[in-house]
Amino acid sequence: GLLKRALSFLVRKDDMSVADFRAYWLERHAPILQSMPGLRAYSITFLDLEAGRLFPEGSSAPVDGFAKMAFANEDEMKTAYASEAGLAAARDLQNFAQSVHRVEIDETVLI
Repeated sequence: GLLKRALSFLVRKDDMSVADFRAYWLERHAPILQSMPGLRAYSITFLDLEAGRLFPEGSSAPVDGFAKMAFANEDEMKTAYASEAGLAAARDLQNFAQSVHRVEIDETVLI
């Protein structure tokens, strides 16, 4: 079915190891997001920085990971981001990410 989704692309803080970045996101940040009202699905994808075959030799991946969140519609997404949990999650980003870029997508799941 059609869901309103948001993708957030994160770059870890310069002084944070890959392991610490992943642990913080999974153990501290994710539980805050999971309490957002109206959130239908939430997944985190970490790039395999060792493989790196998609990027030219000598360059690093443009992001360390991304999250996908799904809501039933635009209104539910806006309500979630404006909620106490949504605002707390936004504030928490500075604790482990140096940059965050979010895009909203309309995704139709076929399989």
